[in-house]
Amino acid sequence: MRLKSTLRSSALTAAALLVLATASPVFYPCCEEHPPPTAFMTVDECKSHLDTRYKDRVLFWSGVLHAAEAMLKDQDGFPYLDHHKLMRHIFLPADFFQEYMARFRSGLETAANVKFWDACSQAVAEVAEGTIYVVLPDGRGLDWGTRAHGHWARLEFPVLCAKHTVTRMYRLSADDPLYKEDLTDKVMRLRNAGRCPPLGGFERYPD
Repeated sequence: MRLKSTLRSSALTAAALLVLATASPVFYPCCEEHPPPTAFMTVDECKSHLDTRYKDRVLFWSGVLHAAEAMLKDQDGFPYLDHHKLMRHIFLPADFFQEYMARFRSGLETAANVKFWDACSQAVAEVAEGTIYVVLPDGRGLDWGTRAHGHWARLEFPVLCAKHTVTRMYRLSADDPLYKEDLTDKVMRLRNAGRCPPLGGFERYPD
């Protein structure tokens, strides 16, 4: 009896493995009817999907997504962020970012998020205007600290620095909820002197 039981168990295991081996790939629920995209977004394509109603209410951040989300929920602590949205939440339709990521990842593209923001970070910055807020993990002034090579430093700040429709800029800290540094004068000095960094550039600025 014990031998029969062992043989039966082995047969069931083999059958299960055969089913797994021949099964179709599992795709994200949102995208089963759509194949993965064949090319990543361009800057202009990103801009065509942005909800420009939020062009003066975008919260920029670098490496501190959870802190940025918490700030938007804390209306008492951050009243000046009322009605602001994260960059990923100003696309149209509302679930565009999530579906786009899912379709790429269903095609086993592991760098989908980075490549998406290589274009869309610049697109959001080109649309944004008015008062800009950015949440960073460390550093002060125009020293971007550990995020000196992130999308903010390479693709967003260079555009925002040079834009005359950007009138004020504030730096917030993911580690200190009371920290709010006005970068406007520093940005204006760079803009007026023609010293805003080029796209993809990396510079350190004296205070």
